[in-house]
This record gives sequence, C-alpha cells and structure tokens, in this order.
Amino acid sequence: MAAASVHESLEQQSPVALQVAEHTEQARKAAGSLVRADFTEVRALKALPDGVLDLLRVVMHVLTHEPCNLEWADLKKDCADPKFAQRLKDFQPETMTEADLGAVAAMPAVNPKAKGAFTAKLQKWLHETNLAALRVRFIRFAMFAAVAV
Repeated sequence: MAAASVHESLEQQSPVALQVAEHTEQARKAAGSLVRADFTEVRALKALPDGVLDLLRVVMHVLTHEPCNLEWADLKKDCADPKFAQRLKDFQPETMTEADLGAVAAMPAVNPKAKGAFTAKLQKWLHETNLAALRVRFIRFAMFAAVAV
C-alpha cells in the first residue's frame, strides 16, 4: 500500500483523527468565548494569583514555540493585544513541538474556578490544544508504523 493511501486511510477511518478535530474545535470555542470583560478582569490585576503567571507563560510558549520568561507587566501587553484571542483561535495544534508539549506537561495545576473566567477559558484552550497535539502525534506514529510494515 502506498504511503499516501495509508495516510488517507488512517485519516478517514481513525477515531483518533476525529478526536483531533473535536479537541481543536473545543480549543477554538474556548478562545472564541473570551470576551472583552475577561481581558479587562485580568489586565486590572497588579499581580497575578498563584499559577496564572505560569499558565500565561506556557500559553505564550505554545503560541511562539519559544520559552517565555516574561513578567506580568510584559504579558499584560500581549493579553491587551486585540489579536490575542484570534491567535488562539487560529493556532494549529499539529504545529506544537516537543518543547511545547513538555512545557504544558510541566506546568503546575491551576484551579480555574478560583482564578476567574479569563484563566478558566485560557486553561481550557491549552488543555484541548494539548490533547489535539498528542493525538496528532499518535496518528503520525501509526502512519509511520503502517508504512514501515
């Protein structure tokens, strides 16, 4: 079986491929649910609650594919950017690198209920994006294994 037909077959029949699409859609919905009031709420804070700075740094790491060590004053500018939510919506989980996945895995847990709507929605986006990226990796591994056989 040719590599292209194996690839098409796996993508069309794999429940994992459907999960990728579902998680990607959930991530986009989370990003789309961010409203101006959510950004206003978080930007008004002089200091972030525990864990939220880590969450924002990981989100920026995933978006830029570079480690982020910015402090709240600088991250606040990124959050104030009107294109921030659009960048989240447009993000393609399959572009996540091993370093991005590692940053997500190493992030301390944040209780979204204790931190407000902005944090909860951002955490939902990160969670769904991460799940989609992991399933993409699974599909790629399965395609490699099918071609190698």
